[in-house]
Amino acid sequence: MSRLGKRIESLNNSINGRILTAAITVAAMTAAVKAAAMLKDMVLAHRFGAGDALDAFFVALLLPNFLSSTVGESFGASFIPVYIELRETQGNEAAQRTLSSLACCALAAFMGLALALAAVSGVLMPLLGSGFEPAKIAWARALLLPLLLWLGLCGVNALWHAALNTHDRFGISALAPILTPLLIIATLLAGASWGVQAVSIGTCLGGIADLLLCGLALRRLGISVVPRWYGASPALFRVLGQFAPMVGGALLMGSATVVDQAMAGMLGSGSVAALNYGGKLLTLPMWVGVNSLSVAVFPGLSRLSAKSDWAGMRHVLRTYAGLTLLISIPITLVLVRYSDALVALVFQRGAFTAQDARLVAQVQAFLSLQLPFYALGILYVRALSALKHNQVLMWGTVINVTLNAALNAVFMRIMGLPGIALSTSVVYIVSCAYLWFCLERRLSERESQAVYPACEQVPVLRASDC
Repeated sequence: MSRLGKRIESLNNSINGRILTAAITVAAMTAAVKAAAMLKDMVLAHRFGAGDALDAFFVALLLPNFLSSTVGESFGASFIPVYIELRETQGNEAAQRTLSSLACCALAAFMGLALALAAVSGVLMPLLGSGFEPAKIAWARALLLPLLLWLGLCGVNALWHAALNTHDRFGISALAPILTPLLIIATLLAGASWGVQAVSIGTCLGGIADLLLCGLALRRLGISVVPRWYGASPALFRVLGQFAPMVGGALLMGSATVVDQAMAGMLGSGSVAALNYGGKLLTLPMWVGVNSLSVAVFPGLSRLSAKSDWAGMRHVLRTYAGLTLLISIPITLVLVRYSDALVALVFQRGAFTAQDARLVAQVQAFLSLQLPFYALGILYVRALSALKHNQVLMWGTVINVTLNAALNAVFMRIMGLPGIALSTSVVYIVSCAYLWFCLERRLSERESQAVYPACEQVPVLRASDC
């Protein structure tokens, strides 16, 4: 075998090599999903413009989308470390029982959540669409019904995506969401007379197709996807114990976005739209790069944690922290330096004026400063979750939300709308430092326990006595 071949084989057999391969796979699949989503947005814009139809749909989508992305993803992330630890220490049968029981919990919880939203939709829709006419609110309620069926299945879907990732089936898990935008487009073409209802139905059908594809992939791995209750177990309680602080943090962090938009609304017409436009170009490096790496690195860190390989975990963290900074800093410099040109190229046409472009470019430049710290923060979040210390994330989110609101109030008085963007970046800098400190502390504790195991059993002893 050639020297190059040996190096490639060595890389593929190492933990860092497997993570890198998985990250590249997820990034490629995510890019395809984002391309399909952009095509879907172009079709929607061509078909409905910015009129009442899409207003009603987006209001109907707001809560189901928020709950699926926060509660559902938190549920999946809480499951991965416990599942991998069970598989490594107790075998596949124990891991299968936990997966089946958690599927029952997810189905019951999310169906209950969907029914609760259906019951209170008559109160919620007028609040969410406070400026809507009664007919438009009724329209939004009708659009909500298919979306609630989709919401009811989101917990199981998130669980199956997480299970695929634990078995290194990253490509299928990352590509499955492409079915939603494709089925929305197909439903629009097939049901030309349905109007915006076709978008709601297509979203539901896409979610079901995503679920079926992931379920089929798990079945091919020999994993049962039939929800079955095996009773309460310590593993089940560990997952739910990690889920509570994680979902609390996710809900609070989501509320920070609502606070930003509400405070931007105080600054005059067009401010909320400009704040949203300012973050559009950032989504590409964040989703295709940062989030792809976080998906790929999480199972690897969870395996190292299950094996108590703290040196290996530190090596992975150092490697990918360095790689993250190497990639994210140049991207940040480009986004800041050429912000005006990029915004003008992408957005400045039609009703989007040169004045709008200048404001959005300023917002984008300040938002871009967060990128290296956001990327490192996500890596540290995954490491803390692998260590099953999600309570740290809950307290960190409380700090972030409080600091965000305070800095918004200060900076927007000095700089206007760009001040809100700067506040967001400062919050991510503080958050990154907090997460690093907490992770370093937890890893040091685990390393000390490995060196002085007797101290775990006899707490009164000092480390120097062991």
